[in-house]
Amino acid sequence: MTKVSSPVKEPVIIEKEAERGLKYVGRDVRRVDIERKVKGRFNYLADLPPGGSLHARLILSEVANGKVLSIDDSKALEIPGVIKVFTSADDPGVRFNSQVSMPNQEDFRDERIFTDRPLFVGDRIGAVLATDPKTAQKAADLVKVEYETFEPVIDPKQALSSSPILEGRPQVIEGRIYYGDGEPDEKGLVVAESVVRTPKIHHAALENHICLAYVDHDGTLTVESPCQMIFTVRHILSQTLGLPLNRVRVIKAPVGGSFGGKQDIILEPACALMAMEARRPVRLAMDRREAIIATRTRTATIGKVKTLARPDGTLVFREMDVISDSGAYLTGGHRVTMAMGKKTSRLYRIPSQVFVGKTTYTNTTPSGACRGFGSPQIHAATEINLDFLAKKLGMDPALLRLKNLVYPGDLDPTGAPPLGNARVRECLQTGMERFDWKRRYSTASGTGRYRRGVGLACSTHGNGYYGSPYPDFTGMSLRVCEDGSAILNAGFHELGNGTLTAMAQIVAEILDIP
Repeated sequence: MTKVSSPVKEPVIIEKEAERGLKYVGRDVRRVDIERKVKGRFNYLADLPPGGSLHARLILSEVANGKVLSIDDSKALEIPGVIKVFTSADDPGVRFNSQVSMPNQEDFRDERIFTDRPLFVGDRIGAVLATDPKTAQKAADLVKVEYETFEPVIDPKQALSSSPILEGRPQVIEGRIYYGDGEPDEKGLVVAESVVRTPKIHHAALENHICLAYVDHDGTLTVESPCQMIFTVRHILSQTLGLPLNRVRVIKAPVGGSFGGKQDIILEPACALMAMEARRPVRLAMDRREAIIATRTRTATIGKVKTLARPDGTLVFREMDVISDSGAYLTGGHRVTMAMGKKTSRLYRIPSQVFVGKTTYTNTTPSGACRGFGSPQIHAATEINLDFLAKKLGMDPALLRLKNLVYPGDLDPTGAPPLGNARVRECLQTGMERFDWKRRYSTASGTGRYRRGVGLACSTHGNGYYGSPYPDFTGMSLRVCEDGSAILNAGFHELGNGTLTAMAQIVAEILDIP
């Protein structure tokens, strides 16, 4: 293995100076939505009046691995107000991946809108459409499903050697990222080995998943969703429903919390399918239980790490073997796996490193993006391993990290873009001072059942594509109105972090308007 030099020119590191002469940018301004949110007048999608909409409830699988033999909807259809019960017979037959936004992406397409081959408890096998939400829920509870069941695969380690849980799909996807000269002779070096498991977790956003779909007067399908990726929604709707892109419009509804959980496309295809069938607006919503079992989770991992260091604490080599549990469907599962590997070369100066990531499938809720896209899992595994190494070296874990952390302007040895103004060393040093780390670390933890200790960890995560050969771009239009106000039209995604306020600051600064 040889070291790969970066093809991207190293950036000049410039210390940020206080902005001068600006009225809005860089200033503490009031958010554009804060008053309505504080007063409870901010309308999320669930707060809007139904406006003649029909209401849908999903029929979710009660088995983790099975085949639908029959669906008895007779009792449901007897209830006044029930329009139709949708099943796999209504599925258009086009498989999709809920994370794919362009046709040339190679991620395996393995999901259906409604399936007769459920792969986890909560898989979509149908839906009930009714005139009001209570009727839809009552009818959904009356639908009887008969299954043929199979032994589920739950543990990701077991899944590596099991038969494919879905016919025609490979059970394991493997990827590697490496640089340097490989593992050296361990003679004279200190070795730390560890295995860390991280669990699946649910995002638990205050707002459950919800969607509204309708067909306009000109035949255009319009979908309103508090999603994170409107263009992915548009692409998947076009592909699964056989519509040209210019006949699909997606409106980004305000989001009541996502944390990655609304990045995957989950309700929109089913909601759109029912709206096109009924030729009326359809609102599809989940309750808390449904959102937990039938949407997405953080990827569970098993991370085996081996690190070699000199007796003075200088890192020499690291090897990581990570198993990622994608759950029942691929979604962006392998992307999360490889994102973990890409982060491992951007925190510490390690001359040689190997990352092997294996993504596999289990009969559990599918995984997806969740607060860091792999960062929490890989850094949990590697930072715990560094603590073991520090203990073997008899070294303060903070000093071990300071000895090896990257510097601003360092190159990424894998050939990825340079690190830029990476000031993690300064963060750690400042934190140690304010926390009084040396004194508190040396303080005895006490005796007895309950003890008090201290710990620390470092991590890194990407933000945007600046400096990358793959630019992040969008289109926008700005129009000045007759009264001097302005309208900015663009594909922004306000996730509660103040994106729209920041855009308003920029426009107000350039146009010199309040």
